[in-house]
Amino acid sequence: MATLLELSAPDRFFKKSVGRTHRLMVAVHGAQQPLPSAFAERDPGLQWALRHQQKHLRTVGFKPPLVGVIPSTSLAATTGKEPIVYLGGLHRSIHVLGKGTILNTDVVVVDHEHPATVVMQTRDCPVIVLLNDKSGDYAVVHGMRDLLAPDERGQNMVSTALDAVAPHVNERPSVYLYATAGVSAAAFPNYPEKAAPFLKHYGEPVFGDVAKGELDLFLVARETVQRLGVPADHCLRDTLCTVTTPWLGSLRGNKPRPNSVFVSLQ
Repeated sequence: MATLLELSAPDRFFKKSVGRTHRLMVAVHGAQQPLPSAFAERDPGLQWALRHQQKHLRTVGFKPPLVGVIPSTSLAATTGKEPIVYLGGLHRSIHVLGKGTILNTDVVVVDHEHPATVVMQTRDCPVIVLLNDKSGDYAVVHGMRDLLAPDERGQNMVSTALDAVAPHVNERPSVYLYATAGVSAAAFPNYPEKAAPFLKHYGEPVFGDVAKGELDLFLVARETVQRLGVPADHCLRDTLCTVTTPWLGSLRGNKPRPNSVFVSLQ
């Protein structure tokens, strides 16, 4: 079972370890300055960000390199950029060199043989982490409503990430899902047309108040992976609602600074 580790709320910091065989650390640092839209290794914006996070990175023991993620579904749709990026040799994609890299993407899959610290910034969308506890591969997902909406085949970005970290069905019992720093269902009412795909595919269990369209994005992610073979007790969340937690940023809560969620295999 995952171990819960908490630091004091005045530090605006929270961390949790996920997994049994592999130890994946997830840490939330609330209401931070936005990452620069693009930067190189020696860019002052990156250096400022690294200095600003230094004591927290030391506390959790995160490993370089640092990969910054700016989720942008609209950017992926309008420019043709891939919504999913693979780090490491296993997936024969990009290798992150130096102290920092910025990615415009919605999902990052990390090869356990090429570890990196991923920091994803969001304001109300939860950050969803999938860990294959058998291989050590993991994915960090921007838990935006439109990315979790099922298509005509019942697939969404969480199922795509699951296919990436655990492509074989017999690996799914070793997968953990963890969601953090997202808006709660009570603070997330949706118009009927936005709620309809979720109600049709998953039913009422993924809602708080169905009449108000109060969608629980964690329950959507959990239902998605459970149907694909991930055990229910491997799907975990915390109680950090972005709207009601004072030290977290939230657009809906009129706290515009984003939250930085760090993910690293220890």
